[in-house]
Amino acid sequence: MLADCSKCCDGLSVRAAVLLGTFFLLFLEGTFKDLYAGENHEVWVQQWGLSSATQPIDYDAGHRHLLARHHRVVVLWDAKRGLALRRFPSSGAVKTLRFYGDDAVLIEAGKAVSIFDKQSGKLLREIQLGDSGSIHFLMFRDDEPVLVASCGREEIHVWDLESGETLQTFPAEGRVSAATVTPDQQYLLTGSEDGVGILWNLEDGTVHQRFRSPVGISKVVFSPDGRKCLTIGSGEFWYTPRVVVWDVATAVPLLAIPRTVRDADFTEGGIRLIDPDGVEELWAFDRHEQAPAKEEWETFQQSPDDRVLFTPDQWLLRINEEARTVSLIESGSTGQTLEVPTETAFFDADHHSPIAFSRTGRWLLSGGSTWGRRGNLGALWDLEKGEMKLGFENIFVGAFDLNEKQVAVSTRRELKLFSLDTGDVLQTFRVQPDQPYSNGEITSAQFTHDGKRLLISLGDWYDGDGGGILLWDCESGEVIRNYSSSSKAVISAGFGVDEKQIIAALSPGNDGSAGVNEVSLIDVESGETLKSKTFADWGIGVGQIDPTGRLIPVISYDSESIYRHRSPLASLLQTGDLEPVHEDFRGQQISWDFTGETLASHVQKGVLEFRAASSGKTLLKRPTSLSAYNSTLLQPAGMLIAGSLRDPRRPGKVSSYAVGVEDILTGEVQGEFYLFPGEDDWLIKTESGVVNGSKAGLGRVTQRTIGTLQVEPDRKWTGEIVDATAVGKVLTKPLPKGATLSEELQKTPKFELPSEELRRNDQEPWYDHSMQRRIEIAKKLEAAGAEVKVDIHKAIQYVHLEKKSVTSELLNELRWAGRIDRLYLAKTGITDRQLDFVGLQIHVKRLSLWGNPITDKGIVELTSMWSLEVLDIHDTKVTANGLKALSELPNLKMLIIPKQVNLDDLSPLRAKHPALEIVPR
Repeated sequence: MLADCSKCCDGLSVRAAVLLGTFFLLFLEGTFKDLYAGENHEVWVQQWGLSSATQPIDYDAGHRHLLARHHRVVVLWDAKRGLALRRFPSSGAVKTLRFYGDDAVLIEAGKAVSIFDKQSGKLLREIQLGDSGSIHFLMFRDDEPVLVASCGREEIHVWDLESGETLQTFPAEGRVSAATVTPDQQYLLTGSEDGVGILWNLEDGTVHQRFRSPVGISKVVFSPDGRKCLTIGSGEFWYTPRVVVWDVATAVPLLAIPRTVRDADFTEGGIRLIDPDGVEELWAFDRHEQAPAKEEWETFQQSPDDRVLFTPDQWLLRINEEARTVSLIESGSTGQTLEVPTETAFFDADHHSPIAFSRTGRWLLSGGSTWGRRGNLGALWDLEKGEMKLGFENIFVGAFDLNEKQVAVSTRRELKLFSLDTGDVLQTFRVQPDQPYSNGEITSAQFTHDGKRLLISLGDWYDGDGGGILLWDCESGEVIRNYSSSSKAVISAGFGVDEKQIIAALSPGNDGSAGVNEVSLIDVESGETLKSKTFADWGIGVGQIDPTGRLIPVISYDSESIYRHRSPLASLLQTGDLEPVHEDFRGQQISWDFTGETLASHVQKGVLEFRAASSGKTLLKRPTSLSAYNSTLLQPAGMLIAGSLRDPRRPGKVSSYAVGVEDILTGEVQGEFYLFPGEDDWLIKTESGVVNGSKAGLGRVTQRTIGTLQVEPDRKWTGEIVDATAVGKVLTKPLPKGATLSEELQKTPKFELPSEELRRNDQEPWYDHSMQRRIEIAKKLEAAGAEVKVDIHKAIQYVHLEKKSVTSELLNELRWAGRIDRLYLAKTGITDRQLDFVGLQIHVKRLSLWGNPITDKGIVELTSMWSLEVLDIHDTKVTANGLKALSELPNLKMLIIPKQVNLDDLSPLRAKHPALEIVPR
């Protein structure tokens, strides 16, 4: 019914859609309450932390609601209580988020603008914004979104957000990096990465003005009356002006502000600046300062311990990790400050992935490793008891012995053997500096069948060296055999059938190459390499050997994988001879059931496939919430499959840093395992509504009324749903008695699958062929009779076209020619209108325009040539009045002017540049 409601809402305004959607929601909730009394609440885990919030953010001071981006997730916060109220999904990287009145939230992400009902989280409207090569901008008036501009490489499309009506389409110039509309909605101002600002007429798509900022433009803002605009950017040098105020009518710079800023806008009497530390400064319109010397320019390197984020309505969000505080600060001398409670609102749940199951599926080891500021957490989970047994940090290799007495847990350079009964450390292995494999890290571990020895592989996966394959005695802690010490990193090693062979995956060698290009078969008794198989230059990955030791999956990346974003090719090799058992198939993160007869793999984003290992037959394909970028493990003898619940940096139905377990047949998430920074801070949440966790972990459980923003930390209610025994039953669901996984999969009905999103073969690559373009421009200039000089990168530095004929098309090409230092265009017949293209050359130091029919109107076009030192405009129609427009050029040293100009009339220019040499000719 709600889906039908949203279809009806498409024809209504967004406000009407919100009200109608809320009406239906309340009606349905009332029905549910009658049918299922007391079941209108859900477990809502406070799993996000404001320490991970990044731009953009928005704040509704009236409701004390904060909207923040957390990677690719948007979270709505109750800032007064420090509680996450709702998560909104996104279809890609979030570029804009705003509160849309009191009732809705607007999010621009990926290729779409989405409007959600704030209370229920229901999607009210979605507007597709075109192909992925475009950059999209939302324009606002009185805090209401009115226009969307989609700026691709060749065209800019502008349309009305409410109606979806296309208002204008016109050609783009360069990579657009900022956009806004004039207050009267008549013009669109775009700014580009190379500093070019263009004012477009929205009615006919023509260029009204064009100017060049000294730096790339990251933001453009109009004054309330639309007569001025400002551009913000970051320059190549610290001494480059970052903020420029422009006269809209003439495109002349009125004010260059030598400050590094995070944000700026117009206010009464001047410009309000906010530096990267959140410090506010008011800059008067009549205040002019020279930029400081390069070595004196203040630099800002914001500490990750103390960050500042900005809202569109001039609120600051200050996050101090050292003090673990979060503050919302209203700008201005009398602004208020709100301290956000951070007991459960500071750190995200930690990112971890499944590493290994024990033989019966009772134990699960999870973890991860990173070079970040905080180590990744890991844990040993007792699924039968529904609890965490041990906690770890920075583990990414682990294995259980078949008798379920021991677990091996490894960081990069140290492996510890733990007792599953007591949790005590039984033995420790460390990579010693005096060994041949000392450059390597521990990359895999596997127990022998009797549990007395451990096969350990080593290697530096990044540089491709430090290789070793060791057989380690678990009781004595001694290395009893070294099968391989070489310049090749060993990425993994495992036993074949009956432990008579070792199958090892090797890197290309000690040449800085990461990855794997070789699989070798080694005899356990003699240590001799029986056979090796090498692979193509694309590089491969190697999965776990199946539980029987018969097959090893090899993953290779072909052109379809790399250029069209398809899943890689997978091949199953027999461990006895390294030959494939059947044709290749697409899939990654391959895992096995305990018999070795069935395997699971991610065949595309959001789709799991289950196959018969021997025949290659597909048994079932179904949607999944598990990430294809982290390990996936089938639970031995059980009906669950474990993985990461879609890395929050990637869009998906479920997005969390938790390890999740799905029902193999249905794909429904049955349980979520959370680890939080801090001592003994863990939680297990099940789909049935029961939970278990430590005291700190249970403190993150809140009660949310379904379809609302009513979130309460009710400790009594939480206590009622804590049931470790019930959690254990959910997590150890066995196969039906006498059944096999293959049989159960084949009985399952087919699923409707999401379509595979592939890059088109004809789609442009993400990069530009800039060097080739510069070469072509040089050829065009030479064909016009120009003398051209280029550097080793084919960037044009010198153009001499005096007394040659030039066209507007040729002058326009100069923008992409490189870094032109000297430009000579005397007696070329260039006009005022054509100087528009010349004025975009911000690197030119010497410019010759003498002998051309140019006037004061054309001189205005040169006012943003920020590097200009010498200008020759004698024998032109330029007057003293026109020359005054050059006063903002910071580096001007010499002017060669028409002899009829009265030098006394240039006193304003001399006042700004006392050392300026003026030569009448």
